[in-house]
Amino acid sequence: MKNGGGIEIHGDAGQVAAGSITNHNHYWTSGYPAEGVPEMPWWELPTDELVESLREERAVFWRAWRRYWFNIPSMLMAAILLGMVARIGASILSLTSGPAGVIEGIEWWFVGGSVLLLTPIGIWMTRIRRVEGIVAAQAQANIDGLRAVLARRKGARR
Repeated sequence: MKNGGGIEIHGDAGQVAAGSITNHNHYWTSGYPAEGVPEMPWWELPTDELVESLREERAVFWRAWRRYWFNIPSMLMAAILLGMVARIGASILSLTSGPAGVIEGIEWWFVGGSVLLLTPIGIWMTRIRRVEGIVAAQAQANIDGLRAVLARRKGARR
């Protein structure tokens, strides 16, 4: 079955509104013009628009970087790990029976419970980091491309 654009459709899976997904080496499009996406390649845009795009991509990169490292699961994980270290340290410091009593004095139920609690938080954090890592990598690739075009223009003016 073909749609009006001549694209063959093989069921619902893999189709984006009966369009094709393409990469034009400067932006992603689903075959239909998106709002805010330039209609011309980067090297044809005016320099002031390139500088503005570079500023926007840097902002996207740093937002993704902050969300990659500072998110709710990472803060929960840090708090639990610090609590675990503090609890184990307090248990060790309260013992007076020497090295043999250290292992007996640690409250293993607390350590085990913390590890069980850290597992789903770690999975949650991994899912967030996977997405934010992709966003940061795409933004960095765009930054590199914009810098290359701007550097080429700067060299051509000399």
